[in-house]
Amino acid sequence: MALTIDDLQLLIDIVACGSFSQAAARRSWSHPQVSQRVGLLEAEPGAQLFQRHRRGAIPSTACLSFLPAAQQALAALESGRTVIQGAPALPKMTLACMPSL
Repeated sequence: MALTIDDLQLLIDIVACGSFSQAAARRSWSHPQVSQRVGLLEAEPGAQLFQRHRRGAIPSTACLSFLPAAQQALAALESGRTVIQGAPALPKMTLACMPSL
């Protein structure tokens, strides 16, 4: 399974909220969808990312170790988006053809 930008943001949201339910609400996802995605993320490295309990989720040592890298990756992506937005647009070209073609 490939790690996606959504996965990185999801991990950060869960740590910030302290709850799968609140992270799901923040992302407009369902709670089962968040649980399933975290389960898939935990399966690949074989490490538990969160300790689940009735009132939420506590990040594990593995999650806290990975968190700075996830935050840096998202910050780098946002920085790249900002640079691209400031770049001049490509020239536009209009093409035409006969309807019979």
